Amino acid sequence: MTISKQLYIMILIAIFGVCSVSFIGATKIKSVYEVTNYANVNSLPSIFVLNDTLQNGYRLRLNLWEHISNDDAQEKIKREEAIAKVKQTIEASLKQYETMLSDDKDKALLQKDREALAKAYEVIDSVAKISRENKVVEASALLNKNRPLLLAFTKAIDEHIHYNGDLAKEEAIHASKDKESAEMFMIFISLGALIASTLLGFIIRKNIIESVHLIKDSIQHFVHSKKLNFRIAYSKENEIKEMVESFNNLISTLEHTIGDAKNSSNENASVSN
Repeated sequence: MTISKQLYIMILIAIFGVCSVSFIGATKIKSVYEVTNYANVNSLPSIFVLNDTLQNGYRLRLNLWEHISNDDAQEKIKREEAIAKVKQTIEASLKQYETMLSDDKDKALLQKDREALAKAYEVIDSVAKISRENKVVEASALLNKNRPLLLAFTKAIDEHIHYNGDLAKEEAIHASKDKESAEMFMIFISLGALIASTLLGFIIRKNIIESVHLIKDSIQHFVHSKKLNFRIAYSKENEIKEMVESFNNLISTLEHTIGDAKNSSNENASVSN
């Protein structure tokens, strides 16, 4: 293989290494960004929506207690309107959450939220109905009796919030592993390209140095010996061989020229005699 081809291969190895590292880096950076950004575009908004729903659940209970404790009919109407408004807000939040579902478990938890909410609504409507008749003791008793159903809704939402938090943590761990694998792969490729280029560089240097020493020593030998039948023996197929062949051709030309000159001189001497 010629020195030029060896140099081209060394350059191609370096280019391959740089391009591979750049491609892997860009690809993995995008992957890591998408995974880590999942918390921004899904996990956090999901938690915010669920937290709003949880807070509105507390508002439902607060308005219900105010409904029970108020004797004024107008105030009861206002509390019922407030309860209805909070219900609409909760429904809108759960509807919004449907667009943020991550997987089947997330979907199942949302269904569990709705079922718990429906039971909580039944309790609230029943208590409000009795409270509307100013039966404070009965309404309070019914509310206390069904408190577990109201707490079940709170527990369901709280469980759902924790699930989204766990999802965000899992995605962060996945992103970290992707980053580590990308770094190891880039280091492996970089080292591979560096080692290959270094070895090829040493081989090229060795070939050039050996060839240069061979030519130098051969010329020095020719100068000292002055033997016109001397030829440099070189078998490698590269640019150095062209130099060696040129030198050998030069010696051949000198040999023929000097030989012809001797023959001409001998012929002239014979004629003179």
